[in-house]
Amino acid sequence: MTHACVGLLALGLRWLPWPAAIACCFGGILLNFVLLPRVAPQIFRPGETRFIGVRAYPLAVLLLVVLFPLRAAAGAWAVLALGDAMAALVGRTWGSSKLPWNRDKSWQGLAAFLVFGACSGAIAYAFVEARPERTFGFFGEIYAFLDSRPWMSETVPAAASAAVAAADAARNIGFVFRPEVGIAAVAAAACAAFAESIAVRIDDNFRTAITAGVIFTLLDPLAASYGAA
Repeated sequence: MTHACVGLLALGLRWLPWPAAIACCFGGILLNFVLLPRVAPQIFRPGETRFIGVRAYPLAVLLLVVLFPLRAAAGAWAVLALGDAMAALVGRTWGSSKLPWNRDKSWQGLAAFLVFGACSGAIAYAFVEARPERTFGFFGEIYAFLDSRPWMSETVPAAASAAVAAADAARNIGFVFRPEVGIAAVAAAACAAFAESIAVRIDDNFRTAITAGVIFTLLDPLAASYGAA
């Protein structure tokens, strides 16, 4: 369940500046590649290589943060985290009906992925959608960061500015859930569930994350409300 619990960090993309989100991803990569093999080797499956399983997870999240708007990255990360975890749990426990294209996967696991992935993806997307910088992908995030020019904020002391930001973040935890978000989340979870179920050599963390990120971006429900924002 560590796989699913780490997905809660996706909600932090509502407040993290884009460069800070990337830095956190690199921190996760260092943790999974360097520290965990020494202190918790039992969480690695036998035969895992450098780009499979636990090590692939933070790399997949990094790709999400770099390639997609942060709201889409958060939704896809939640789909990856909870959808994949619940598919494995349900599949191992009740997965008696095997998929015709992959006998190692089950219809029960696929259904669990769809339900839990769609619910968690919708919540994470809608929550992060409320962040002030409404950008669209890589160049949008760069523009938002440069336009804010944080290195030129000299009117407010750094400590006071940080305290104000923390207070605003604590208060600003609400979000609006629109039907378009649910539709996008169901589509993203369905496509990601299928991508996870096929038998290919690419690690399922990459397949699931990128598929969900692409669908969330293509069906970006925020696009319909840009003019009213």
